[in-house]
Amino acid sequence: MIAIVDKAYYDILRDKLSEFNIKAFPSFESKILKGAVATHPDMSLFKYDEETLIASRESFEYYSEIFKATKIKIINANEDPFENYPGDVKFNALRMGTHLICKKDVCSDAIMTRFNPDKTINSSQGYVKCSVIDIGSEYFVTDDKYLQKIINGLGHKSILLDKGLVKIKDYDYGFIGGASGYARDKIFLTGLIKDEANRIRLEEFAREINKELIYLTEYDIFDVGTLMIMED
Repeated sequence: MIAIVDKAYYDILRDKLSEFNIKAFPSFESKILKGAVATHPDMSLFKYDEETLIASRESFEYYSEIFKATKIKIINANEDPFENYPGDVKFNALRMGTHLICKKDVCSDAIMTRFNPDKTINSSQGYVKCSVIDIGSEYFVTDDKYLQKIINGLGHKSILLDKGLVKIKDYDYGFIGGASGYARDKIFLTGLIKDEANRIRLEEFAREINKELIYLTEYDIFDVGTLMIMED
């Protein structure tokens, strides 16, 4: 497996992921986005499926080189995010089977055109992927109550955690989806959830759905723009 990991935290997470046979590569650093999100994978990459990633124009060559010897196809979106919100979230969308959840008025056309308009659901909050742990496209964890309502409305099981649990440089708080990744029945978190009630809620949910919860570090959980893990 291959993981794209926030360049700023690559040295911290690389060896931890290798213990699970996941080879990590540092993320592309955007020349457009500013601050911590410039190196967040989910601001330049959209995971369409296990064999397809859609990349921003500026990151396309970088990711093509990483995945050139694999089965994974990198599609050039031929557009880039803008510096400021909401234009910065063009790639920060979430696929749920045949449905797409995104901020429709700014989502990349390369993503939107791959979904039936009737199955594209608008989110008023643009950081959709950041806000959701996608557990095999079957179960979900989120810290956004409106996204949970959408998820549950599509017939999926989910739990809601409190906002503000996740640390991030340059911002007041990060998002739970941005601090996580999923592969082979394992939910990976960048660090520990110090709030006991939320930690217990997540651990109980993981046991209920027969998934293993992995804390990669002993630090307070921190946002890296998603651990984007792909089967190679």
